[in-house]
Formats: sequence, structure tokens, C-alpha cells
Amino acid sequence: MKKMLKPLLIGLAVLLAAFTAGVLIYAQLSLTPKAIENTLSTEIQEQLRRGVSFREIEVGLFKGIILRGVTVQKGAGEKDDFFTCDELRLSFSFAPLLLRKLVIRSLECKNPRLHFQSDRGRPVRIYGTARPAPATGPAFELFMLPGSVLVHGGAVSFFDRTEKIDMQLDNVQAEAGNISFIMPFDMTASASFENSATPDIQIKGTCFIPGKKFSVELAVPEFDFVMIRKYLDAFGIPLSKGAGSLNLTAKGSGDKPVHLYGKAALKDVAAVIVPAGRADDEIGIDGLGAHIEIQAEYDVDTGSGSLKKIQGTLLSSSFEGDGMIKGVRGNPDSVSVRLETNRLSLDELSGKLYYGAASPFKGLRLGGLMGLRVDLEGKADGSLFPTITANLYGDRIIYPPLGAFQPEFNGVMTLISRAISLSNLRIGTPNINVVLAGDIINYLQWPPEPNIRIVSSTFNLDQLVNDPGSMQGEDIGPFDFGSLTFEGPLDIGTVPLLDVELANVKGAYLFENNRFSIKNLGGDIDAGGSFTLSSGIDLRVKGLEYTLTMSLVDVPLQTFNDLALVDFSRFIDGTVTGSVSLGAHGTRPATFIDSLTGDAAFRIKNCRIKGFAMPEQLERFIKKGALTSLSFTDADLQLKLRGAAIELSGAFISPQAELLPSGQVGLNAELNVQAQLKLATDIFLSDTKIADYLPREGSWVVLPVVIKGTLDNPSVTLSDEAVRHIMQVTLPRLFMDMLEKAKPEEAKPEKAKPEEVSPEEVGPEEVSPEEVSPEEDAEFENEDDIPEEQGRRERY
Repeated sequence: MKKMLKPLLIGLAVLLAAFTAGVLIYAQLSLTPKAIENTLSTEIQEQLRRGVSFREIEVGLFKGIILRGVTVQKGAGEKDDFFTCDELRLSFSFAPLLLRKLVIRSLECKNPRLHFQSDRGRPVRIYGTARPAPATGPAFELFMLPGSVLVHGGAVSFFDRTEKIDMQLDNVQAEAGNISFIMPFDMTASASFENSATPDIQIKGTCFIPGKKFSVELAVPEFDFVMIRKYLDAFGIPLSKGAGSLNLTAKGSGDKPVHLYGKAALKDVAAVIVPAGRADDEIGIDGLGAHIEIQAEYDVDTGSGSLKKIQGTLLSSSFEGDGMIKGVRGNPDSVSVRLETNRLSLDELSGKLYYGAASPFKGLRLGGLMGLRVDLEGKADGSLFPTITANLYGDRIIYPPLGAFQPEFNGVMTLISRAISLSNLRIGTPNINVVLAGDIINYLQWPPEPNIRIVSSTFNLDQLVNDPGSMQGEDIGPFDFGSLTFEGPLDIGTVPLLDVELANVKGAYLFENNRFSIKNLGGDIDAGGSFTLSSGIDLRVKGLEYTLTMSLVDVPLQTFNDLALVDFSRFIDGTVTGSVSLGAHGTRPATFIDSLTGDAAFRIKNCRIKGFAMPEQLERFIKKGALTSLSFTDADLQLKLRGAAIELSGAFISPQAELLPSGQVGLNAELNVQAQLKLATDIFLSDTKIADYLPREGSWVVLPVVIKGTLDNPSVTLSDEAVRHIMQVTLPRLFMDMLEKAKPEEAKPEKAKPEEVSPEEVGPEEVSPEEVSPEEDAEFENEDDIPEEQGRRERY
């Protein structure tokens, strides 16, 4: 038996040696450089649609396949070749060659260079534009089943074609030894950011091929963002300093989605918010910190996944969110991510803000809480950009030049792409505020391009003037906003001013040289008529300076009830046409009122005075109802505002009466007016000759009067001059008329006594105004100076 076994073993050994020799000879004959090139080129072109070239291919039965000068070519529009490698060493299994299968058993890559290219906001390019390999197929069927992988001295670069920006990872190392198809095995990798001497990215993991399980941990220890600053700048992220870290774990099992767990942190981040062109007038944030944790699932086959949970902190405020990623053929097609916080502290945020020495906003702070939501939604084709929505809950603007005037703001601000959108943003105090809507375009540039309109406003002047708190502090200003310039249309539509509704309000605004102007703002007044105004605010002086010119056409007098604090409809009707110009400075009511000046000229059409107020000395001599309602054919009024009073003059003319006023009306509605009052003689009672004994000017009775009281309750009295004339001239003559009428009928004549003079010979004494001497007039200048006997007669 032993004798037979020995020849059998020798035979088997010979057969094995012959088989091995045959395989080696076959490998030597079939595994040529051309066959290797054909196999690799076909496979890579099929998978990546990119051409492949090799400077040199060397095949050895014991040293394996050596590829030198490997190049996976760039596609159309790409800057660099996709992949280059100085040397690539491959070992292979001999037996599968008999079945025309090239099974790679190990891989070693020296100094590889991998270049990714993208356009702004789009995924990096992996696939090229070359046609697939010919249908005839490769010389061998390629299988990558390495027992070990080694990469050293590599680099990965990222190039954005739009921004012409490169970023590179250097010193890429990767190793996976003892790769087993029946046991789990480990793998590690590391890389450094450009110009970094230590590994900044570390990867380690395990893989179990039969169970289709793997676990990978990616760690990016704290690194300085300055290393990638130029790349961040290119994508509109104006980061100037800061550090970040990332830890990501990915676990997969079978055909189930990959589970992802990640943590990231930002530390001491500084960024420019408003790059004004110079470091001394920019606005930025410094010392910002944040933490974020995510839990997600990702389907490698479809490229889709969901962000199950996002949570973290920004400053000391917590936030949360979720999201979805949809894929097509393994590439992200659309992204939807939401992050939200309801209580972001503006006080804490303001503590992180910094301003350049020349910034006009130096010293600006914000106070209160803000709701903040970030929505990252769109397609992975360049349209992906976060939408940031800020909900403001009565927050405060604290700005030194504003003094005691610290406005609040409510509403919504939305940051979209390169614009900030305002929605019903109310800015001001409870007494004075405006509501804004519109966009601020290119807000990251200086100056930005605002397109904002005022949709409503509130001006509660009464509360403002009577609020003791508004009198405190100092006037605000001055302001210097440098070269900031913006302009645009004002399409306000309908807006209330006091209790007056303004409609179809349109105009334009301009901010230039630290002066804000409104031009040709006009519209309709709901109660009737129309207006046009232009105004300006000069911010270059303390307290600011204001100018306003306004024209009115056919505006009912009742429209001014709230402004004058008087119900005009009780005693006057008509429509006003005219112009007003105002000027003032000061942001405190006291300063503003003291400096207020103005001029106005009005014509009142269809002017009708109800219940014309007459001096009480004349009321009983006027025909009943004669002055109940006077319609003036002409009514003109000129006003000059100086300090706390309005100087007025004018003329009100009707067939029954004329009034020529001149005097002052206080801003508190008090009257101090003198007027020339002219009355037609036919309005007096017919049974009295009083019109004949009063001062006359042709057919008019002319009397100077004094108007006191308030606009709401005026009091009209005769002047001292008129009272003297009535006391010294009018009443005596009326008395004599009364005596004449009281004389008895003529009796039979009696013989007169010699010393008596008959009444017929001596009639009643007539006293004309000319007969009253100046000495007598001065003698009774005051009613109290009239002798008692004469006083009794005149009162009678």
C-alpha cells in the first residue's frame, strides 16, 4: 500500500507543478500590459465615464502589476484631471485568470491626487462625459477583493469653477490590513488641511463583509477656520476667525438605511455681518459659539435620507429641527432642513457684536427675545440657500445717538439669498411708529439697495407732548452714515394719519449725505380733497432738523378737527385750499415745539359760519336770525407759526358782515385776536337808530372787536375804543331819541311867564361825535370815571 501511495503523491505533485507552471505560463502570456490597460480602461470608463491613460505598465508574476503615471482624465469644462497617481501597485490571484477574471488581492497607491470640481452650490463632479466602453468588453473581468489597502502621500482638492477657488487636503493616509471576507476588519485614514502639520481629519472603522455590516467614525478635531477662509469667503461666508470640530458615526447593516449620528461645535467664531469696504466701518460678530447634534438615516442606493432629529444651542438658546434629503441615482436631488428657536437672547447676541471705529452704528445694541427659524430648502443645482426668518416680539433698539428715545420693533424679517425681506415690521414707540414692508437687496454689500415702503403709521401727538417721560434726556444725534445712499418709490396705499384716512398715497424717498427726503408724496383724503407734500430730515445735527412743505386742495375743515383738538363742524363749514411750510429741530417735544416755525396761506371755499358770535353789547339790537348762518364769498387766512403761537391775519367777507382778524392763536388753542368787524346796516332792528350813531364807513357799521377764549369756545367783545364810543356817543344819542319819543302831544298855548323858555324854543340837545372834545373823551376813558349821575343815565 505504501509502495502505491508514494507514486500517487509524486504524480499529484507533478500534476500540481504542471498546473502551476501552466497557470504561470498562461498568466505570463495573457496578462500583458495591453490586456491590463484594456481591462482597467474599460472598467473605469464604464463606471466613471472618463478616459484613462498610463505612462507605463509593468507586469511581473511575483511583483504583480505596477502602474506608473496613472491619469483618469478630466471631463468637459473641468480644470484638472480627476485622478492622478505616481505609482499604483496591484497584486492578483493566479487561478481566476484561467476563467479570465482579474481578482485584485492588494493595493498600494503612492502620491495620489484626487480633484473634485463643482459650480457654486452644486455637488462635486464624479462622473465625466466620455462614452461607455465598447460592447466587446474587456480582456478580463475585474474584481476588487483586496486583502490590504495602503495609500500614502495623497491629496484631495476641491475647485469651484464659479468662484475660481481651490481648497486642498494634504498628507492623505489610508490603511486597511488583514481584510477578511469571513471576519470583521479595521481601517483607518487621516488628512491635513492645507499648510497644517498635524492630521486634522481622522477616520477609523470596522467592516464585516459577510454580515454586510460596517461602522465608521469620522473625527475632525478642533481646527482653525482661517485654513479654509478663502473658500468660505467665496461662498459668501465672511468668517474672519473661529474654530470648529466634528464627530460623525455611520453604521450600516444589510440593505437597511445607514444610521448617522453626529456632533459639531463652533467656538469663538468671528464674522463680518456688514462689510462696509473698510475695517473701520464694518459691523461684525465675535465670540459666537454653538453646538449641534443630529440623528439621521441615509439610503446609499437612492441617495435619500431623513434627518430624524436636530438639536443644539446657539449662544445660550436651544434650538431643534429636522429635514429630508431626496436623491436620484445616488445623487442628492433636493434638500429640506429646518432649524428653529423661539427664545434667542438679543441682549446676549448684542454682547458679541463689534463695530469699526468709524461705523455709524457704533454703540448699537438690541434687547429682548427673538424667534429664529432657518429653512434650507431647494435643489442641489445651485438654488440651495438658507432662508432665515426672524420673529420680533417687541424688542428694543438701544442706540446712544437716540438718547431717551429708544424705539421698539415688532414683526418679521426674512433673509433670502442676497436680500432681507420685511413683513409688517413696526418700528417706533407706542405714540409714534411706522410699519414697513419691502426688501433690502445685497445686504452684504455697502451700501445695500433698499426697496422699502411704509404701509401704515401712527402719530399720537397729544400723548407724546403730554408724556413727562418724553421730556427727559437730551435730543438725539448727530448721525454719520458715511456714503450710505439709497432711494426708491413709496407706494403706501392706504394709511391713517391721526384719525384721517389717506388713500392712494405714492411718492419717492431718498437717503443721501445723511439726509432723508420724501419727494412728491401725494394722495387722496378719505373725507375729501387731496394733498401733496415733500419733507426732509437732516441727521447731521444734534436734535435733527426737519422741513416740510404741503399743498392741500379742497380739504374739508372738519378734517383738521383732531389736529386742532376742536370740532369745527359746530360753527364753521367749508373746504380749504392752500399751502403750508414747516421747519423745526429737536427730538424732545419741548425742544421741537420751541423751535417750530411755519407759514401757511389758505383760501376757504364755501365758507359758512354758524351762529356768528356778536359782542353782547350789540346782540339786542340785531335782527333775530340775521347772523345765524353767514356765507362768505371770500375767506382768506394767513398763518405764521413762531414758537408756541400762531400769528394770523385774513379777511372773511359776506354781504351781511366782514371780519378782518389779526392776532395770535396759541398751540394750546387759546385766542388773542383783534379784528375789524363790519356789519351791514340792514341787519339792525328797524325801530332803532343805533346804526346811525355807531362808527360808519359808507354803508357799513365798523367796530373793533377782541376775540378771546379758545378755538372751541371763542368769546367776542368790543374793544375799549368801541366801548368808549358807545358810552359817550351812541347811548346819549339813543337816550335823546327816547326822550323825543316820550314828549306829550301838543297842548293849547298858555300865557308864558316872562322868565320861562318854552320847550319848543329849546329842543333836546344833540351831541354829534364831532362835538365831543378830546379832553372830554380822555376824561371818561374808563367807565368807572363817568360821573355817577351820567352813569345812571347811560345805563338807563
